[in-house]
Amino acid sequence: MLNGPVKTSQVAARTGLYLLLFAVVGALPVVDVSIGLFHNSQYFSEYSLVELTQSAVLTFSILAAVVITRRHLLPYLGFLLAALLLCALIREFDFLLDRGFEGLWELGVTTVLLCTALYLVPNRKTLQSELAFLATHFSFGIMLAGFAVTAGFSRMFGRGSFWQDLMGATYDRSVKNYAEEGVELAGYVLLMAGVIEFSIAAVRHFGLSPERVTGSRRPSPASRS
Repeated sequence: MLNGPVKTSQVAARTGLYLLLFAVVGALPVVDVSIGLFHNSQYFSEYSLVELTQSAVLTFSILAAVVITRRHLLPYLGFLLAALLLCALIREFDFLLDRGFEGLWELGVTTVLLCTALYLVPNRKTLQSELAFLATHFSFGIMLAGFAVTAGFSRMFGRGSFWQDLMGATYDRSVKNYAEEGVELAGYVLLMAGVIEFSIAAVRHFGLSPERVTGSRRPSPASRS
């Protein structure tokens, strides 16, 4: 059960932190241009602050999902979230992985997805009850928004034909790429915020008593409501 009501001060503090985080994220492209990490050419540096922050945000999100799994709060859902975020992180490092051979990052993503399916399919009923618990928390909406921005809006917003029509003769692909990557970063931050909030909700709901952390099979979330 919940470990007491959420204090207004806690909500205000987390809201302030997220607002500050988004303000910092919004300032990163400006800093990139100022210090020369943005190159006025066909491509921009994979080591720009925007790209590096994307990887850092995904890594932190994976760690937050691992907390859910390792503490046996919602082990299968936590595993699924961590696996999906790991696929996104692998995709961010395609420029390094493809130095081994072309398509290495795709092989990595496929391997992660296959292993995830092999682990979760036998436990799909428990996973369904954990997903039902997630759907009752507002963090689910935040995660969906992050996924929609990253997988949907940023792809449509970054279409080359749109930017060619918008910029005309002054079209520069680096501008299009940087705009797309900036929107993608915002989506990743939303995903991270959703995973963090859900991790906090799981800890508050299930608690962290030793028998829960180290005990045997946990009851499904539905049985605890």
